[in-house]
Amino acid sequence: MSQYQLNSFTLPNAGKMFHIYTPQAKQFMIQAWIPVGLLYENKENNGISHFLEHMLFRGNAKIGKNKQLHNYIEALGGEMNAATSADYTEYWLSAHVKYKEKAIALFCNFLQYPLFENLEIEKKIIKEEILEELNINEEMIDCYQLTMQAFWENEIAGRPIIGTKKNIDLMEKADLQNWFEDQYKVSNINFACYGDITAQELEKYIMQTWQITTDNKQEKKQYTVGNPQVNKENQIITCDEQENQFNIQWTFALPDITRETRAGLLLLTSILDDGFASILQYEMREKHGIVYSISAQPNFIEKHALWELATNVSTGNLTLFLEKITNIFTKLQEGEIPESRFQRVKEQLLLHMDYIQDHPEEMLAKELYRQLPYVEVIKQQEIQNLEYSFITNVAKELFSTKNNVFVLVGSKASEKKELVRSYIHKWLY
Repeated sequence: MSQYQLNSFTLPNAGKMFHIYTPQAKQFMIQAWIPVGLLYENKENNGISHFLEHMLFRGNAKIGKNKQLHNYIEALGGEMNAATSADYTEYWLSAHVKYKEKAIALFCNFLQYPLFENLEIEKKIIKEEILEELNINEEMIDCYQLTMQAFWENEIAGRPIIGTKKNIDLMEKADLQNWFEDQYKVSNINFACYGDITAQELEKYIMQTWQITTDNKQEKKQYTVGNPQVNKENQIITCDEQENQFNIQWTFALPDITRETRAGLLLLTSILDDGFASILQYEMREKHGIVYSISAQPNFIEKHALWELATNVSTGNLTLFLEKITNIFTKLQEGEIPESRFQRVKEQLLLHMDYIQDHPEEMLAKELYRQLPYVEVIKQQEIQNLEYSFITNVAKELFSTKNNVFVLVGSKASEKKELVRSYIHKWLY
């Protein structure tokens, strides 16, 4: 049982507010999640959601110009930032609790009255951001993006969240204003807040600033993502970049999974990568010293799952890495997971899910996730119900699929393509 009580209420024009009262806390935090991002775009306006996120920081009709806005935030003892994902855009503001009323007013005005000034300056900033994912020949070197392009070659899901330089150059102020007016209506926005503020105070302060409209509640927009499917020509992707290590991402796709399989992938990932005693961490780092860091995670897009392994490996350790990782995946193909490891990690994951209840920010994030289309938040009982035989079957299915992509980025990576093929050939079409 959490020490915090989660409350929620609906604003008069349909936006939801989730609230946790944390008495005597010095920090106040408010955030907003809007279901808009890459998956709501098309080829022509790809990147507009991320561009719009940037533009909200370019001054505000109620607060002031760009620098005035940031001075105001800093005066609250606060910090404000944002992020655009495939299926939502998030804004958050933290401040000292004694400025909670001013912080709420600032946040609500910030989301309603952007000036859309200095468009050309922001275009330059975004194009610099785009260059961080390209090599000197302007070829994509981001492993995640290369993977998404391979799985969804002709769909919006395969395009970069940030957009392309061509698209950014073509976008006009009117395009951003129209996207803002279409997507940033209160009926599309869910809020969350924690701090030393009651639900009654919170609602009062928001309604003092938020513009009430008589619009009917918008029908929530949906998106469709086709099955992730790689062509055999794109299963091994290499890109040359002058680095002293290779960046590696190996991703396995399971289309159209069940809720139980989603829960199973979460537990399987913890078995493989949760602590230095986990299979990947122990074998690849602690036992053999092949890598400094290695990570695994499931990425859920609509009803599909991508299971991603990511690491950096020195040029001299690439062969040893390929040998060890394919040995691990071969054992997983055969369901070789120590049952004692399964039991221990299952209990560990349940404990982690339990103590999240002591963290108001994570509790609120979970509720905000629930509001997004296609998102399924797995409950503790669903993890508790998972049997050892089910997890071994999930591992067999995942590591037997040939629907996977191996990306290698680094110095003379293209020369290593056949070496990679020689080790992972049985996972290729």
